[in-house]
Amino acid sequence: MRMSKNGLELLAPAGNLQTLKKVVDAGCDAVYFGGSMFGARAYADNFCFNDAIEGIKYAHLFNAKAFLTVNTLIKNIEYSKLYSYIKEYRDAGIDAVLVQDFSVLKFIRENFPDLDVHASTQMSVTSQFGVSFLQDQGVKRVVLARELSLAEISDIYKNTGAEIEAFVHGAICVCYSGQCLLSSMLGGRSGNRGRCAQPCRLPYELYDGNKMISGHSRYLLSPKDMCLINNIPELSEAGVYSIKIEGRMKSEEYASGVVSVYRKYIDRYLSTDRLYKVSNEDMDILMGLGNRSGFTDFYMKNYNGPELMSMDDSSLHTEQTEYTDQINTGTRKLEISIKVIIKKNTEFSIILTSIKDNNDVSYNDRLSLLDISDICIWGDYPETAQNRPLTRDDVNKQLEKTGNTIFEIDNIEIEMDTDIFMPMGKINAYRREFISKLEEKIIDLFYSDKNKIKKSYHAEKTTDSYAVEQYSGKEYNKLSCDEINTYILVTDTDQFNEVINYADGKTVIIFDHSFLDIDHSKLNHYIELAHDTGSRAMLKLPQVLRDRAYCYLDKNKDIIKDFDMYVASSFDNLGFLDKIGIPRNIVILEHRLYTYNDNAVDAFRSLGYKINMAPFELNKAELGHRDNTGSIISVYGRTELMIKADCTRKNIKGCDKCPSILKLKDRKGKFFSVRNDCTVCMNTIYNSIPLNLIDKLEEIKKMGFSSVRLDFTIESGKETSKIMNMFKSANNKKFTHESGFSNDFTKGHYNRGVE
Repeated sequence: MRMSKNGLELLAPAGNLQTLKKVVDAGCDAVYFGGSMFGARAYADNFCFNDAIEGIKYAHLFNAKAFLTVNTLIKNIEYSKLYSYIKEYRDAGIDAVLVQDFSVLKFIRENFPDLDVHASTQMSVTSQFGVSFLQDQGVKRVVLARELSLAEISDIYKNTGAEIEAFVHGAICVCYSGQCLLSSMLGGRSGNRGRCAQPCRLPYELYDGNKMISGHSRYLLSPKDMCLINNIPELSEAGVYSIKIEGRMKSEEYASGVVSVYRKYIDRYLSTDRLYKVSNEDMDILMGLGNRSGFTDFYMKNYNGPELMSMDDSSLHTEQTEYTDQINTGTRKLEISIKVIIKKNTEFSIILTSIKDNNDVSYNDRLSLLDISDICIWGDYPETAQNRPLTRDDVNKQLEKTGNTIFEIDNIEIEMDTDIFMPMGKINAYRREFISKLEEKIIDLFYSDKNKIKKSYHAEKTTDSYAVEQYSGKEYNKLSCDEINTYILVTDTDQFNEVINYADGKTVIIFDHSFLDIDHSKLNHYIELAHDTGSRAMLKLPQVLRDRAYCYLDKNKDIIKDFDMYVASSFDNLGFLDKIGIPRNIVILEHRLYTYNDNAVDAFRSLGYKINMAPFELNKAELGHRDNTGSIISVYGRTELMIKADCTRKNIKGCDKCPSILKLKDRKGKFFSVRNDCTVCMNTIYNSIPLNLIDKLEEIKKMGFSSVRLDFTIESGKETSKIMNMFKSANNKKFTHESGFSNDFTKGHYNRGVE
């Protein structure tokens, strides 16, 4: 089914109430904002609840929807606040909630079935498989990853018919959203918790071995800002329903200015089949509002390349241009004409005779559908004047006082007798009653076709109508494990040859997807070697499943099913494994399918996923209050800080399709390894030093973990053997720090956690 042109929604950001009103005035069809909790922009002004109520009402009066962002990961201790928080906004009339945490998705579907859920771009959805999986869980809309091309978007829509939202303007993360731990690991400010410190905008040097190769380019992780205003027709034809502007941290001038320009061209596209062309003047306006070394539309047609990056200057540039005053910054009003009857022996009345939008910015203007004959109020009979009678000027003066409402009086027709009287206070009260009824009728017109509860637009709390089991905050009665299962990831044959020497019946050897590149008979031999030791063989799928990765897996589909178990890192992975018939009970959830809280653990269990990896961002205390039954915790490995489509090697050296490991040096002299995986065209940045919790093995066992994991990524065979010896000693309770532990490791978040 092809998307109707009239289904193109312009979605704008708002960091506060004033910005919300400005972007609605500028003509957005929907606005998204964060409340006081659970939003991915913790440092934006955000909304107190009373501001949110006013903002939702303001949006609805102009036929704009309002979406609440609950797109962060939630800790156990915070979960008790979630029900009342969502309920307040549901009762206030919010149209949808954007989520990242899978438990929040399931929570809303179970407790608030009348409320739409949108899958945030933080869920890193890149394929039809992820979209289909989330559709099955009740998601109404999916915000796709920014990295996708037009062809990929079109393919997703054709195969799912999903309601698709896509970013079109503003800042781009160099990492797939929801896959970044760089800010978290470097400074404890987690992007998954809305507190990213943007270390990607800092300078780095690139080294190949001991040689610096980045030259004068310094900002190697800083993309240009996105601008897809020239691509609106193509996006619509590809199936995009909602085009989204980034900017909840930006000024109201930026947000409303960008909305104004996009509104102009969306309306032009929707209203005519003439040649679509954006003027140089309007591009100058967008540039002046904010850009990083210009704009890019690179992902629309290309996978990666240096043209995407602002490598010489990462700062956001804003400047006034000679065309800035062309931006629509006026206050939007609904102009109304009324008829007033004040006559003897007749009830006082105010009747609506016409209504129109003074900005005329909405292409799909539904005000024409309003039954104005139904919008009137009736009052008391006027009195006979004893002294000074009521005059037309008196009536006009009181009825023109529309104050802070969105209405402006265009014309007042008055029918009145000459010798009557009515108190001014009563006329004012009738005016307020009329305005209130008009607001109610407009909102009912725009939202009566939605299967939603009646909107209340006030802060009064009602009795809870849903029962919800809240997290108690008590530690689980955990069974300490004397023996522990060991999952070991290997990415090359040298590592495998060392690990196999330690394998036994309590070992699972995880083969990185790169093993699919070797001769299949040889790979089968490795699987058989694992089986000979009593171990199981597991395949780790590519972290990001886009077209290239899918073709890569499809090419190797015959051997994929020879593995005993599978590691899934994304919702795309889960959907793909479902499609090829892999039972869910042999699928392990990678830490990137976040189980921050017990509700997430339970939500995945209810779907058949029994084993998960604990997230890296929880500290020891938080892990101690987590349900770790069936969970794996990482005790060794170089943490993957970024998964990105951008190829650092290609940007500096050119694409030679040669897998390699380069190093980024930060301003503090730390080196971060960058691995380019050419089979699926993906870059991974690893932490400068490995995580090592091997000396905490006894503590970990007491937390109820029955399994641990060691990841070997860029380690040599010799280094792999050293770590395995260390682990064997610790597992046999013979480990001492003097036996090989050094300061060349990190505890990650085990001791500190994140905010």
